[in-house]
Amino acid sequence: MSKTYEQKRIDKLNGFNLLDTLPEKEFDELVKLCTLICETPVALISLVDEKRQWFKACLGLGISQTSRNIAFCDYTIRMRDTFVVEDTTRDDRFKENPLVTGEPHIRFYAGTPLWTHDGYCIGSLCVIDTKPRTLSVVQKDAMEVLARQVMITVEKRTFQAESALDRLQAKNAQQRLLDSTRSMNAGLYMTDQDGKCTFVNDAWCRLHGLAREEALGYGYMSLILEDDRIELLESGLKAREQQTSIKAQIRVKRPDGIIRHMEVISEPDGNNGRIGTVYDVTQHIKRIEALEKELLEYRAPMLKKA
Repeated sequence: MSKTYEQKRIDKLNGFNLLDTLPEKEFDELVKLCTLICETPVALISLVDEKRQWFKACLGLGISQTSRNIAFCDYTIRMRDTFVVEDTTRDDRFKENPLVTGEPHIRFYAGTPLWTHDGYCIGSLCVIDTKPRTLSVVQKDAMEVLARQVMITVEKRTFQAESALDRLQAKNAQQRLLDSTRSMNAGLYMTDQDGKCTFVNDAWCRLHGLAREEALGYGYMSLILEDDRIELLESGLKAREQQTSIKAQIRVKRPDGIIRHMEVISEPDGNNGRIGTVYDVTQHIKRIEALEKELLEYRAPMLKKA
């Protein structure tokens, strides 16, 4: 069964990991600026979950949360734009609200929805006063600018945290791959969609005489003899476009000056990159060359007689 908008909204809110966290200066400064611009004694960043509104930042109010069923912000999260109640005692929706009839005796409320980039409202940036009043156009515009800044801050931090986690997971995945391929005799490598090398195993490094850090990126290309490098690049480009396999023989000049013959086999990895193996076939090539030489020497006297 697919989730409702409200369920997805709650999931989005929980994914930011903001609820029940300690006060933070960057959010506190935004609500302070909001009180200065709107000239109100109270400003809040209110996050609305299933049963409550909880204040990530709060200035001028001595509580940290209220139940959702009496929250003004529960109305705000259903709005597209800033929601204003100029006099709560004259509004049938709020005149019997315990936050109006009792502490903190709310008479004026204005809340701007906090929208995520993908269309979920997680709460509001709001201001409160104990006397009826209005907001000017400039003050309302300023609240909307500040609300956008709240969400830029929230989503940027979440993106950075997710990016750090992705990097850590990728690093751990590569280490597990290195560990699992340590005993392989074949060189294993991976490239991205641009042909940049993103992984080589220990056997690849031994075969090429190159440190792993030197191989990554386009470093591995420096070892391939020029004629073979051009041919390999052309076949690689065609294979990436057509998502086909490659099987080729190349000559590699190691840093110690020794030239080795390598057989390269690669396949698409399903993410626009390639995964391949490299085998040293130098001895095999030498045996073939020796046999061809013997055959030529054997046939030479017969060719002279003919």
